[in-house]
Amino acid sequence: MAKKVQTPEDDAAKTKGRLHLLIRYAKDFLSFNKWNTVGLLVIVLLNGLTQGVGFLMLIPLFNLLRTEIVQGGGADHVAGAWLKAVFHWLNIPMTFPWILLVFFFLMTATAILRNRQMVITHMVQRAYVRRLQSRIFKAIINAQWSFVANRRASDLTHILTSDLPVVATGTFFFLQLISNCGFVACYIFWAANISITLTGITLVTAGTLFFLFRSYFPRAFKTGMSMREAKSRIFSVLMEHISGVKIAKSYGVETAEQANFDEIVSRLSMESVRITRQNAEMKLWFQILSYLILCLMLFYAVNVLWIPLVEVGVIILIFSRLLPSLSALQANAQRLAGMLPSFSATETFYSNALAHQEDLVSGPSDDRMELNQGISLENISFRYSADEKGFAVRNLDLRIPALKTTAVCGFSGIGKSTLTDLIAGILLPDAGTIRVDGVTLGNQNLSAWRKSVGYVTQEAFLFHDTIRNNIGWGNPDATDEEIMEVLDQVAAGRFIRELPKGLDTIVKDRGSRFSGGERQRIVLARTLLRNPKLLILDEATTSLDKKNETAVFQSLFRLRGKITLLFITHDPATIRYADQVIDLKAHLD
Repeated sequence: MAKKVQTPEDDAAKTKGRLHLLIRYAKDFLSFNKWNTVGLLVIVLLNGLTQGVGFLMLIPLFNLLRTEIVQGGGADHVAGAWLKAVFHWLNIPMTFPWILLVFFFLMTATAILRNRQMVITHMVQRAYVRRLQSRIFKAIINAQWSFVANRRASDLTHILTSDLPVVATGTFFFLQLISNCGFVACYIFWAANISITLTGITLVTAGTLFFLFRSYFPRAFKTGMSMREAKSRIFSVLMEHISGVKIAKSYGVETAEQANFDEIVSRLSMESVRITRQNAEMKLWFQILSYLILCLMLFYAVNVLWIPLVEVGVIILIFSRLLPSLSALQANAQRLAGMLPSFSATETFYSNALAHQEDLVSGPSDDRMELNQGISLENISFRYSADEKGFAVRNLDLRIPALKTTAVCGFSGIGKSTLTDLIAGILLPDAGTIRVDGVTLGNQNLSAWRKSVGYVTQEAFLFHDTIRNNIGWGNPDATDEEIMEVLDQVAAGRFIRELPKGLDTIVKDRGSRFSGGERQRIVLARTLLRNPKLLILDEATTSLDKKNETAVFQSLFRLRGKITLLFITHDPATIRYADQVIDLKAHLD
């Protein structure tokens, strides 16, 4: 297939899109940091003001060193006359010691302002990034479960731990860009006080250089996009492949996995080098052309404009600060362009997450629903995406009596886990009604219902923390005695007591210290500690051996009449514990 040729209209559309993205970023940043940014700009202008006055003071200072009379020479210049008027207003003699003293105080003020500028820049940057991190994480945890489940965990992690740091770095460059603009404005003002002609030439030259280097901005954006794609692939490999190292070893494909990872890292390294090369190349040519233009302007100033050498020296000093500021302005703008793809990704993700937020009504932290009669599902239908043609559950009607044990069975893929998610309130049906004790389950009471449900899935989720904190996560106020009581109920108390550190034992990442059955029992104990009204076991005992599975069910059976138990199973031996057995195939349309 022939590669599509880019037309000028295509380039214009892409440029317009990048410009709109930059404007959205600036608006988002300023909406949160408006006054902090104004304060930073004020400090930058004050810094430029003090530096400029200090530079201009060099004119009378150099004149004094040449043993010229202050009232002559440099004082006849507009800058010298202005300084003379200021000294006269302050009732300070314009002598060498006083000029040095004022110069010292001005430079000290400049150093203090520069220090405050650095601190405020960092504070503003961190505050903005902290806000982004907080609102994106909040959007994730408050999004509908179907939205989260349809996305790779590596993509979510990449947004939070890679894209946002890139945006943080870009925010620093954005603040530096604002500072550069402030300094450039100040330097231009002071340079114009000495020679408006040279200042005008400088501005025209700077505009020409920016025009000549304009192609670097889309290149930086494109490179930033390539780097983001490479980092996303690395996150995918790290999260999905490392967790499968054991399988990779059993298949003998370590070499292929290593080659795949090396290829991704190599691409990322190449893109990083490309960005550095682009920045260095632009900076090199900008500096070379700037110094050439500076030399030509100085020659023009001395031989055509006949500016005194003292003032030429001050011009050199000011322009030696102005030209690097212009170069930094160009470089920071380029780095900012490289950040925009990551900002676009975070903005798009955040917008999508907001569009799928749960509209729950929050109540008191201890607000829970009672379950004394039963749960009824009336003509329930659900599908995970509107794009899917088939329904995971369709036209389902069933009833789960309260304070009884109900077993749900059926072949794999028939919708058992979807059913438990619907009953637990994790998912809301597309059609039909779920009632708890006759009360319709919806956004107004979903939060209270979730607090009444204990849900144990097939995957035993544990933190890299102590056993005590893992179990107490569901009930932080629980005592050690209460924790051990629920551990005994799930046949886990004995092996916990035999551990050298007992409840203070670290379970390690994903509970890797323990076997699958031990992890599952700890999770089950954590769920029971919440004192749920409804306990759902989604094949939660499949990791247990028969002896421990029997012990767990016998413990749960002793709660009969105190708790409603719903469990999914394929094992006929566990069905005998149920008061009601639901074959899901017979209930689905």
